[in-house]
Amino acid sequence: MSYDIDLLAVTNNKVDYLRFKEHVKKHNVSPITMEIFNVLGEYWDNYPTRAAVDLREFRTFFFIVKGKKIKDPALYEIAFDNLEKALTEPTPIIKDLLAKLIETDYATQIYDVCLKIGVGHEGDLLSIEEMLNQYKKEIGASVEKDDVFVKPSLDYLSSVVASGGLSWRLKELNISLGPLRKGDFVIVAARPETGKTTFTASEASHMLTQLQPDEHVIWINNEEASNKVMMRVIQAAHQVTSSELLGDPATFETKFKAIGGERFLILDDDSGIKTVNKINMLFKEFKPGLIIFDQLDKVYGFSYEAREDLRIGKLYEWARDVAKEYCPVIAISQVDGTGEGEKWIQMNQLRGSKTDKIGEADAIITIGKSNEPGMDLQRFIHVPKNKLFGGKDTLEAHRHGCFEVDIEPAKARYISKWRT
Repeated sequence: MSYDIDLLAVTNNKVDYLRFKEHVKKHNVSPITMEIFNVLGEYWDNYPTRAAVDLREFRTFFFIVKGKKIKDPALYEIAFDNLEKALTEPTPIIKDLLAKLIETDYATQIYDVCLKIGVGHEGDLLSIEEMLNQYKKEIGASVEKDDVFVKPSLDYLSSVVASGGLSWRLKELNISLGPLRKGDFVIVAARPETGKTTFTASEASHMLTQLQPDEHVIWINNEEASNKVMMRVIQAAHQVTSSELLGDPATFETKFKAIGGERFLILDDDSGIKTVNKINMLFKEFKPGLIIFDQLDKVYGFSYEAREDLRIGKLYEWARDVAKEYCPVIAISQVDGTGEGEKWIQMNQLRGSKTDKIGEADAIITIGKSNEPGMDLQRFIHVPKNKLFGGKDTLEAHRHGCFEVDIEPAKARYISKWRT
């Protein structure tokens, strides 16, 4: 009977009851416990605002519902007395029982996925890994204090937060943001045909030279043709036109490889790797030092969300987690129609799930372009959000700066106009 009472104690709140009710079978518990458990479901239906059981109220409710059907009320009174004691004095087995129910719940979910795939229905075997990760988080493995809490040591904090990092090619961004470090998630947003790919190629080709020998730039591309993007990256690396590049391809290929070009990985259009789970596998296979999503909104995943804005929000939350686990992440995003012809674009002009995008990003860079005559090669960089730590070149007055720069599209470069 002890197991039965502990089971009732575990499901004394609505969330756990609804989650685990399908895993409680009549052959595993006594008839009395099963009756109480079933009436508990009726209790939640009748008191929808209750988050947890009011035991005295539920006790009265149970005897009203069952009435004369109860043959031996004394046995039920004993069960309720034992339940009250279990709730006020929880036993160690309650924690183990909850862990077992959680394990059963995830095992059922995994089984369902395997069954759908086995009979030829929709399903993604890689989604099982995400379920296992969630399971591990929920049951909470035994951990040491230093593994889960930040050390109050300035030497430690400076070594983790303020040291190293990837500097920008543009002086203006070093002044405003400082280096990119592991855990940093940055959004770059602009209108179409503004130069997002040129900007990213210019910066990523510079950051490539700062990576460790075993690290890669991984560019998840779903916007332009991948071969075209690689051309832009090589142009940016050497600041040459496409004519110059194609005029002596062997020389520039050799030079690009000399600065680590073989570790600059751009996802091929035809790879079929478009989902969150498959992309995660890439990061595990090829150690990233910098990750670029162009564009993150177009990655497949979290389709269970009822609305597109909620799905997008989950994508950005996932990308932030990727940055924490691996390395800095830059996500390219679009600006909505209100940014057309605007120089200084604000973060509320990002297209899509604006609140979630803004909330997940550590920093947001917007690139504006004026439609006025004679300004085709000028770009206007604004940093409306900046939670980065900064670096030796950072100036506090420019943390949310507005900077006018030039673009050299023929050579895939942005050109600094900063003058000290």
